Formats: sequence, C-alpha cells, structure tokens
Amino acid sequence: MIWKLKEDETDAFEDNLSQAESLSLHPAILKLLYQRGIKNQEEIKKFIFPNYEEDIRDPFLFRDMAIAMERLRKAKSEGEKILIFGDYDADGITASLVLKTALEEAGFETDVHIPNKELEGYGLNDEALMNFAKKGFTLVITTDCGIANKEEVAGAKKIGIDVIVTDHHHIPPQIPEAVAIINPKIKNCGYPQDDLAGVGVAFKFAQAVYETFMPGEKEKTKWLLDLVA
Repeated sequence: MIWKLKEDETDAFEDNLSQAESLSLHPAILKLLYQRGIKNQEEIKKFIFPNYEEDIRDPFLFRDMAIAMERLRKAKSEGEKILIFGDYDADGITASLVLKTALEEAGFETDVHIPNKELEGYGLNDEALMNFAKKGFTLVITTDCGIANKEEVAGAKKIGIDVIVTDHHHIPPQIPEAVAIINPKIKNCGYPQDDLAGVGVAFKFAQAVYETFMPGEKEKTKWLLDLVA
C-alpha cells in the first residue's frame, strides 16, 4: 500500500511535530490529525486516548431522544413488541444489533427485520410493516434508514404501528411524521456532531436506553463500541 499525504496548507504543522515524540505518535499520524482540525496536544490526546466516562456525549442532547424514551416507557408498561427495522449493509446490520442488545437488556421483546435488497429494496416498505402488524408489533424503530420514508411511516400509523426513526442520511424535503426522529443532520437536532454513521446514531439511542431503564448498568454501553467501530 502506498500512502500519499496531502500537502500542508500552512507551516504551522511543523511547530507541532515535537508533540509526536511526547505522545509516541508517528509524524504521519500527527499530520493526518492536523489536517482534520485536531491540532494541539490536548485535542490529540483526547482523540487518541479518550476517557469514556468524561468524553462521551449525552444522548439526550438529541432533541427527540426524551420523546423516544417516553414512547419506550409506554411500550414497556403495556408489553408491546418492538420491531427493529434495519438495513442490509454493514452499518445497518451492526446498528440493528446494537439496538437489539440494549433493548433486550432492558427487558423488551424485540425482533429484527433486515430487508432483502433485491426483493424489498432500501428502507421501510408497506408489505413488511403489514406482516409484522399481523404478528402483533406496535412499535418500529428504524436503524440506518427511515428519514426518507414519509409515506411508509404514515401507512404504518394507519395499521396501528408507531415509528421511531434513527438514521444518519441527509434530510429530504419532506420528513416522516414519526413519534421521534434521531438524526444528527436534521435542523436543530441538538447534537453537536453531524457525521455519525447509522450505528453511531444507534449507539446514542442505546445509551439513552441504558440511562433510562438501567441507570446502574450504563457503563455496559462501552462494550457496544466494538460494533460501533
């Protein structure tokens, strides 16, 4: 493999080379960090050697997260079955597993649907939703999809299914009228980082689940990071 490094736009990088030795980092790594806006020693240490308890962001910064957790409280009190509707790529599959792990730890009855790419395509579809409605599912949580499914979410509501959307894709002109939308790209979402992958958004949702239903065990979320990474 041949690495081709971007040329520096400033000589300021040279002033930071001395940090490479103190942090045991190769200058090439330091250069990549610099080009991503991670420039001083404190920022570099926080990025390379994070402290999980101190550096993890509050999932309730998402504007709709509290609404989503309130809907989950209702689901738990009424014994509802929850469908996790994922995507067929690596992001969607790992996101689905993160959500399933957290929800089942919290005592919810769940199932996962990964659509067939050839037969169902991407995102929610009416046929799958109808099939799960017949099986008694009344709440769907999407992972890595859903933000573009305005019509399908409306259709789900007509057959007695509420939808919580967790997604990271760009926001279309019209968004679904879901119970809650957890997407870092939506305007005024409240979360300061808009480049999360779908599994990253699912992880924030899982964090909120642990904090809401298992506050004494929220440190377990750390072990979900193997899937998130």
